[in-house]
Amino acid sequence: MDDVTGRLKGRFARFLSLVTGDRAKPVEAPQAAQPGPAPETASLALALEPPVVGDDELEAALSQGRIRTLFQPIVSLADGSVFGYEALSRGPIGTRLESAEALFSAAQATGATRRLERVCRHHTIVGTANLPAGCYLFLNVSPRVLDEHDPGLAREIGENSRLAPERVVLEITEKQAIADFDVLKRTLLHFYRQGFKVAIDDAGAGHSSLRAVTEVRPHFIKLDIALVRDIDRDRAKNALVSAIIIFARRIDAKVLAEGIETVDELATLIEIGVDHGQGFLLGRPAGGFTEPKAEIAAFIRERSTSTRTMPMPKRMAISTITRRAPALMATAYTSEVLEIFDRNNDLDSVVLTEYGAPVGLVSRTKLYERLAHQFGYSVYAKRPVRLVMDDSYLSVDAKDSIDDVARKVTHRRRTEMYDEIVVLENGVYSGVVSVRDLLHTMTEFQASVQRFTNPLTGLPGRVPLQQEVDRRCATATPYGLLHVDLNNFRAYNERHGFTRGDEVIALLADVLVSTARDEDGPQAMVGHLGGVNFLVLCNAHSAEVIGRAAMERFDRRSAALHVSRETPALGDARSSSPQVTLSIAGITATQPPLSTFASLAARATRYKRLARSSGRSAFVLDGRLVTGLLDTSVSAPYH
Repeated sequence: MDDVTGRLKGRFARFLSLVTGDRAKPVEAPQAAQPGPAPETASLALALEPPVVGDDELEAALSQGRIRTLFQPIVSLADGSVFGYEALSRGPIGTRLESAEALFSAAQATGATRRLERVCRHHTIVGTANLPAGCYLFLNVSPRVLDEHDPGLAREIGENSRLAPERVVLEITEKQAIADFDVLKRTLLHFYRQGFKVAIDDAGAGHSSLRAVTEVRPHFIKLDIALVRDIDRDRAKNALVSAIIIFARRIDAKVLAEGIETVDELATLIEIGVDHGQGFLLGRPAGGFTEPKAEIAAFIRERSTSTRTMPMPKRMAISTITRRAPALMATAYTSEVLEIFDRNNDLDSVVLTEYGAPVGLVSRTKLYERLAHQFGYSVYAKRPVRLVMDDSYLSVDAKDSIDDVARKVTHRRRTEMYDEIVVLENGVYSGVVSVRDLLHTMTEFQASVQRFTNPLTGLPGRVPLQQEVDRRCATATPYGLLHVDLNNFRAYNERHGFTRGDEVIALLADVLVSTARDEDGPQAMVGHLGGVNFLVLCNAHSAEVIGRAAMERFDRRSAALHVSRETPALGDARSSSPQVTLSIAGITATQPPLSTFASLAARATRYKRLARSSGRSAFVLDGRLVTGLLDTSVSAPYH
């Protein structure tokens, strides 16, 4: 033991001499400090890390194991349950390094960032030994750590916690621009193969984070806290988040909103379709694994249920976003219009009318431009405003849809593109609509429609199928429900790109629609839940026939999609295409009382896990294998 201690002291002395630059004489090893006992789980590698030069407080925190790990719950916005926990590192309580910002700033100033990251990760992994079953761990990493390919990450997790890599989400948190996206993508493949998932943090915070989302194709997209704050009152934020949700569904990713602090923010995020949430309202960071308060979880369930059961949106009339703007007679003086604009800073236009019908529009911007010319004010201020009005304004009927109005706007002259639109009701002036409000409303409306109809396949979403299932329950009509999923699709998408991936999804949609129609007639419904998840609602006696026929047709028609369209180089192992296969999990409801859509969730999850267990084609109906292969290690029974 003395020999080992001596060698360690010698190594430390040599390292210290290199740091100080004193190579002329040997440096004696310093006397051992007297810190508190190191944690039993601290690894020898961490204990032998070089000291932090120039910051005794940081060195003490690292060497004495005083870095703390807190866990903040990430909650499903569908049912209020805890989906996972994000691990957050903090410094010693009561010190200047207590906050994460101060801790990592000190590490960066002293060149100890990588050491701090390794220490934090070690403490986090050790602290997850009691992570609740089924929950994911969100582990913060930087692109620098990923560049190292870290071969020991999976091993460290396996040795110090009971987590499988499939339950770990590597959260890329670097806010600075990523140096090389090609390198990052190749590195992430290394972690994907081990089973890790990836999240991009601070989406929407800048060009770098948005590019990371498009380049990396993560499993989770975490919205920047600035987008979440006051989203219930900010139309622009609402529209941007809605657009991100549409994109996320296209790449089969989940959207997570962090920084939720108010009930109104939470309600808005649920309504526009965000998958998961995080923030003080749902649970503060803590040393243990906390859950949201019962009343918050109940609110999420109630609001999510009411959102999913809303009737499918119809065409939206322009009258729903019309606002009243001041109207004057065309004989009014220009100075009167100027006074109105001066008193109303948010007013863009004044409408001129005769006997209730509009005859012209005065735009604030155009009026100020005209009066800014030499002698403009003196010429027009005391003269009738009709001399400066625009009589080529766009007018629409209050019953026109926003889509129709938007098409008319795009056909206007460029100089009139952003002029407000005048709305008439029975030929009489009703109000105006700004182009900004029109575009925002269209974005919101399309996001709402997205919850009911998938843009890629045109198939209905969850809501219409849920309503039809509940209708059949109410009328005691037996039914069968098939959940259809694709195996190996992410690998296929990464190999061939979005276009080929969309071809596979479109092919599956066509197979399911034609098979359901052929075997069950027009009463069958096929829905697209997003990504590669489909539902088929049919008669109970048709479920097995539809499932068998769909698998046979898909395997036959998808064979051509597995052939690479590239000319592979000699010996290129990538020339073999990932085989996309079908897994179907079916449930039949024949005996009253019939199960509602919501009550099927638990059984459907078990059957889906069983059908996907082997990664190859399989059809499970009511817990029974109909066709295909299963992983025999998956536990049963499933009834």
